[in-house]
Amino acid sequence: MCRSDGATLVKIDTAEKQTIVRGLFNDTDYKNEINPWIGLRDTTRSNVYSWTDGSNATYTNWRKGEPNFQYHKRDEDCVQLILFMMGLRWNDIFCGTLRGFICEI
Repeated sequence: MCRSDGATLVKIDTAEKQTIVRGLFNDTDYKNEINPWIGLRDTTRSNVYSWTDGSNATYTNWRKGEPNFQYHKRDEDCVQLILFMMGLRWNDIFCGTLRGFICEI
C-alpha cells in the first residue's frame, strides 16, 4: 500500500522519531488495539531484523520479552507497534496478520 503512494513503511531509527510516531495516535487508540506495522522485519529468517531499506536496526524499543521470533510454532518475522496509554513498544508477529500500517515518504 505504501509503495503505490511512493512511500515505505515507517523506519523508526531514533527515540525522537518514535515520539513523533506515537504523536500520530490519541491516548485512547490503545483501547482499540490499533497496532500498526512498521518497516522492520526479518527477511532472512535468521532472527536479525532490518528496515525495508536494508539497514540494520540500531535503535530498538521492544516490548519486554520481545522479539521472541515464534509463537505457537509460527515464525514472527514482521514488527508491529503496541500502543500503551503513555507510549508504545515493538512486537514481532506473524507477517500474515491483518494490521494497519504507517507509511513515510
